[in-house]
Amino acid sequence: METVVYIDFDGTISTTDVLNHLLEAFTGNQWLPIDEKYLAGEISSKECISKQVSLMSKATNREILEKAEEVGLDPYFKDFIKYCIKKEYKFKILSDGLDIYINHLLKAEGIEGVEVMSNKFIGSGIVKFPYHYKLCKKNCGNCKKGHIECSKFTVYIGDGASDYCAAKECNLVFAKNSLSKHLKNNNIKHIQFNNFKDITAYFEGLDVD
Repeated sequence: METVVYIDFDGTISTTDVLNHLLEAFTGNQWLPIDEKYLAGEISSKECISKQVSLMSKATNREILEKAEEVGLDPYFKDFIKYCIKKEYKFKILSDGLDIYINHLLKAEGIEGVEVMSNKFIGSGIVKFPYHYKLCKKNCGNCKKGHIECSKFTVYIGDGASDYCAAKECNLVFAKNSLSKHLKNNNIKHIQFNNFKDITAYFEGLDVD
């Protein structure tokens, strides 16, 4: 059976949440009340991201990319991608973040050819949602659950609230931070990890072909 690996970006591939780092830099604390409403379930991620990114309307693309470069990627991610290629696993990045910094940071690390499905930053504080689905019950900016190919052996790797729904649809889940806590509270089997070295080591001892 074909294996497909779905990977979150912010806080999973990147060492910390890049979008939050940008918001702190360009908006001060203005973004926090919006984030609190999202975490409390009062607004959707789509509304949350739209409002937060609008606060960065004066930041240029160059300023955004320079600030994004302050956040590093998991040092073992590139090796994990090489492992996936060797095993002929399909892999996709699913993110409720922005394409502008995801593509830039991946390219800076020499990681190319990875399919990225994320929200699209237009500029001047404007973001579009090419993967928003009207049928998404949570009205997510990027409905990650909608990307999961359930007819295949699916692996999910993530760390946060935007990963909740998609992770529950997959056969094998690696989780940390709030995603791990959420899955544990709902008695959903998963494997905790610290970095991609842990995940590669697990795969090396597991035949999922």
